[in-house]
Order: sequence, then C-alpha cells, then structure tokens
Amino acid sequence: MQDALGVNKGYEYARGKNPRARRSSGMSPRWRGARHGFAFSSGMGCTDSLMKLFKSGDHVVCGENVYGGTYRLFDKILRNFGMCFTFLDTRDPQRIEDAITPKTVAVLLETPTNPLMRLTDLAAAGEIAKRRGVMMIVDNTFATPVFQRPIEHGASIVFHSTTKYLNGHSDMIGGICVLNDDNLAARIQFIANAAGAVPGPMDSWLALRGTKTLALRMRQHDSNGRRIAEALAKRLGADRVHYPGSSPPAARARQAADERFGGMISVETDRRTTRPSPRSGEGVFARRVARWRGIADQPSGVHDACFG
Repeated sequence: MQDALGVNKGYEYARGKNPRARRSSGMSPRWRGARHGFAFSSGMGCTDSLMKLFKSGDHVVCGENVYGGTYRLFDKILRNFGMCFTFLDTRDPQRIEDAITPKTVAVLLETPTNPLMRLTDLAAAGEIAKRRGVMMIVDNTFATPVFQRPIEHGASIVFHSTTKYLNGHSDMIGGICVLNDDNLAARIQFIANAAGAVPGPMDSWLALRGTKTLALRMRQHDSNGRRIAEALAKRLGADRVHYPGSSPPAARARQAADERFGGMISVETDRRTTRPSPRSGEGVFARRVARWRGIADQPSGVHDACFG
C-alpha cells in the first residue's frame, strides 16, 4: 500500500527492498563500524554491482591473487566495456602507490587472498588511497568482521561472500557490502534495484541465522586452522603450506591485532602429473581428508572443518 502515488511506506517492490533482506543487510554494518549495508544474491553479484559505480575508461588497481571469479569478471568481461585493470602484488604498499594513475578510481584488495593467503597492510593501503583520492574496496570474506574491520583502516567499501563464513552452513548463496558514505550508499541502492542482483527473503533469513554463531565459529576455525597448518607443515614442508598465521610477524601484526586468522589454508602439492605415492605425505593426507568428507573444490562447506 502507498500513502499516495509514488509515496511508499518504505517498501515498494521486493527487488529494491524487502523486510528480510533489509534486516540482513542492516545487521552487518553494526559489526563493521559502518552505517549502510546492502545484501546481494552472491558474492560475485555484489562485486559486479560495485563495479557498476564506475564507467568506461576508469582504472582499478587490483591484487593479483584475488579470488578467481573476481579476476575473471574484471579481465574477461569488464575489460570489454572499456574498464582498465592493473593486477599486482599488494603485499608491498609502494606497488599500489606506483600503479595509481590519474584515471584510477579504486584500489581493490583481498586479505588474506584466495588462494595463497597473502596479507596486505590495510592501514598503509588506506593511507595511500586517501592521499591519492581513490576508493579502497576490500574483500573481507576470509577474515570476517570478527578478525578484521577494514572500515577502521580507511576502506570506502567492504564486501563479503556470505556463502562462506558468514552463513557457515552451506545452504545459501549471497553477498553483502557495507560503507559509511551516504551518497555512495544511495548509488549502490539504485544499482541494486536497477540491476537486480539481490537476495530472496529465505536466503536472507539463512544468512541472518548463520551470523548468530559467527564469533563462536571463527574462534574454533582459528584454533583448528593453526593445528592443521602446523601438522601439514611438518609433513609436507612449511614452504608448501600457506596459512596467514604462518606469515612473517610484521605482516601478521598489520593484519590482526589479536593474531587470529581463521581456518583457511592452501597447500601446494607436488608438481608431478602422476598421483602421489600412497605412502607419501601427500598420499596419507589425501586419504585422511577423503575419510572425513571427500575432496571439496571450493570453501563454502566451512562447517565441515568446525570441530573441536
């Protein structure tokens, strides 16, 4: 119902706003020190919508080890619309500074990265972005707001795939972004309604349910991750195990003051094309993983690793 023609009571069309999605997007800013939040139908739907803030000819500096879907969107699709991207190792803030041009509109970072778990100094990157007059956009999926709040380090926009840790139960797909700037929030609301990459009420409810246990789960993920990373390093060699908590102390201190990093680990297997020997470290590890759950090809089933 409307009070008058074109004057609604807060909800006009479910794609633009619906109560459950609004509640889902409204809860997240409180965790991250932001005033505005927007829910999307997937993490990539969120990323794609954020890129619609920009236009042909705009330049974005991006980490070279970001999620593969992000790279694919940028390199295989958005380049066709005239956007320009520079991919680089963001562990060195000076490289970010050097890559910014007069046409740069944003720096997009992911820390820890997917899949190599590299860490970026968000405070240093945020200072560079502010000084050069560009947005800093941060994918905070792996760290979650429990362990990292990029808004506090100068991020203009922070986004997540809620499919992963935030939901935590492998039963929905979603994305979310948070920010403080009122004008930017109005533009994102317009894009969400116009482009339509928004979640349905049920997915929003499932995400809300997951956030109720997020802090508890993340502490356990962190505990498990440390133990598993240590065991893998002993069996396979530390140089083949990538875990944020195993990064140099200075990098760890910049990433999280309380030295907590979650449960994401990546492992470099032997570069042979043949299967590993059943008695090798890789073979033993593979058999044990198979006994747990089978081989997973993506990290949405994070609850599988949340055991005490």
